[in-house]
This record gives sequence, structure tokens and C-alpha cells, in this order.
Amino acid sequence: MTQIEALARRAAAAGVAIQTLSSFAVGENALAGIVFGYGGIASTDIQEGLRRLGKCFGQLEPGGTTTPL
Repeated sequence: MTQIEALARRAAAAGVAIQTLSSFAVGENALAGIVFGYGGIASTDIQEGLRRLGKCFGQLEPGGTTTPL
């Protein structure tokens, strides 16, 4: 599992929906990254969602591994 995939799983577990950029790729030249939007949530919930997502980034470790939930 890549770090981006691990991040997406951690975000989902934290209640934040993101997409991996590679899921939109055609062919073998997929870029690493994430896609997220604010259209489906109340503007008052954006800050909390970003806080949760930020914690998910903090749980990633060098080398593609992650710390336990």
C-alpha cells in the first residue's frame, strides 16, 4: 500500500472522504496526490475535517508504513 492509499484509508476511518489522484489516471503515468472537495459538507464543518485530515498526515511514516490506529 502506498502512503497516499494509507492516508485515504486513515482519512475514511476519521470520517473524511478523499480520493487518490491515481484513481483518476488513465494509463500507467499516475501521479501521487489527493483530491477533496467542500461541496458536500456545511461550511462550519470544513475546519474540523481539515483538522482530522491533518492528524492522518501526522500518522504516516517514512518508507510507506503507517502507525497503528
